[in-house]
Amino acid sequence: MRVAIIDYGSGNLRSATKAFERAAREAGIAA
Repeated sequence: MRVAIIDYGSGNLRSATKAFERAAREAGIAA
C-alpha cells in the first residue's frame, strides 16, 4: 500500500509524515 502526503503549505507536514510512519509500523506488526 502506498500513501501520498501532499504539502498544501498549511499545517505541520513533518507531524503528518511521522504519524503515517508510525501507523505503517503498527500495521506491519499487526499483519
